[in-house]
Amino acid sequence: MSNAWTELADRDGDGMLSREEYTSLLHGMFRLPRETFDEAFNQLDVDGDGQLSRDEISSAMKEYYTSEKHSARGNQFFGRL
Repeated sequence: MSNAWTELADRDGDGMLSREEYTSLLHGMFRLPRETFDEAFNQLDVDGDGQLSRDEISSAMKEYYTSEKHSARGNQFFGRL
């Protein structure tokens, strides 16, 4: 699933999602303000390199679907819904 998200949003083909690629994808899906997804991106970018790697996306999705902790980083994946 994380590979599919990356393929959908990765416009430059580098295998990672920039802040713009990530926010464009989610803004297009949910029509929420881009700032909502900026916050989420900051939480998901674990290494702080300004890109979401497949591993960061995969880890966040796993937490989103399996963690019972409200504070889990993955629960920020879709921003504030």
